[in-house]
Amino acid sequence: PIYNGGVIKRQQKVANINTQNAKLQKQSLLLDYESNAIKIFQSYTNSLKQLETQKKTYALSQKLVDLSYQRFQLAAATIIELREAQRSFENAGFRLVNLSYAAKIAEVELKRVSGKLGL
Repeated sequence: PIYNGGVIKRQQKVANINTQNAKLQKQSLLLDYESNAIKIFQSYTNSLKQLETQKKTYALSQKLVDLSYQRFQLAAATIIELREAQRSFENAGFRLVNLSYAAKIAEVELKRVSGKLGL
């Protein structure tokens, strides 16, 4: 037909709008992906920092147990003080294990997001 009532122009406008919408959706998805990757990386680095701090705490609590035991042998400390030092050492060990696990989970998640999981 010679005259189609502007249908082709409307279809072109709709196609242009759909193309723009698709571009915006793609851009939005990329921004979401990027922000998620940044959050996961920050979580990973925070986990590593906490892990290093906890390793130091664990070592210090080990020294505290040793010192408390020596003091106990010299009768300068009570069994309660020794037990409290041991409890502190146990708690530091539990926190160290939990933070190690959290750091590994954050590492796996970071590798998953970056596509380097290696399955």
